[in-house]
Amino acid sequence: MADTGTQYDWQRKDYRAFELGDVLGRAFSLLRRYFFPFFLAALLIVGVPSFAAIVTMMLGIGTGASAAVSAPSWFGFAIFFVLLIVGSVLLPAAVIYAALNGWSGSPISMRQSLGVMFRRFFSLLGLGILAGLGIALGFAFLIVPGIILYCGWYVAVAVLVMEKTSVTDALSRSWELTRGYKWQVFAVVLIAVVISTLIGIVGSIPAFVLGFQSAELGVTTSEISVTYGVAQVFSSLADIIAQLISALIAASTYYELRRVKEGVGVGAIADIFG
Repeated sequence: MADTGTQYDWQRKDYRAFELGDVLGRAFSLLRRYFFPFFLAALLIVGVPSFAAIVTMMLGIGTGASAAVSAPSWFGFAIFFVLLIVGSVLLPAAVIYAALNGWSGSPISMRQSLGVMFRRFFSLLGLGILAGLGIALGFAFLIVPGIILYCGWYVAVAVLVMEKTSVTDALSRSWELTRGYKWQVFAVVLIAVVISTLIGIVGSIPAFVLGFQSAELGVTTSEISVTYGVAQVFSSLADIIAQLISALIAASTYYELRRVKEGVGVGAIADIFG
């Protein structure tokens, strides 16, 4: 019998339809079903250091007219800010693991998801640093190379977590998965950015309103501290939700690319976790 070639060749027309609507629908459907556990996980990973940084800054605001912030408060803020950045790198890993279990019909266990995240901690951190430096360098060269790299490495975190690869192999594998589909991935990225921007605008409304009222009515330094804290809490909550949605969209994009290029269903992808 003649060799018909690889079964899941991405050039086969029946596997080439990348459905943008399915990517978004799959992500938001899962978000509706499991918003509470997802949100709790995001609060733990990203929210705790964010709120700790806010409290640190609030407690450190001086009592003088300039409302200066003390040096120890800046130091504490810096520590929690670093933890926040680290959490922003780790959060997608936990969400991706949980999402694939959800799409396969298995119960979502955030405990298991957090376990996967911590086991891959250093790899995820290395991936975030390496990809971040590469994309930043690409943006420095007339922006376009940075966009291409971002799209090419868009599913690298999913590859690292789900296929248990090294950092460099995850970047290479992501590049191959997005080959031939970078325009579609670019569209996904644009939509994710628009959604995050809109959520950020909504989250900044309290800061605008409270800041306007403070300027109009005149407030004390302690009231400025409270106003700052309340505004930042709303902003941080909006950022947490935006990061959560972005991670789900990235996970759904990875699933869609595996489907259209390799014919792999969610059940086969979930088997990787076994």
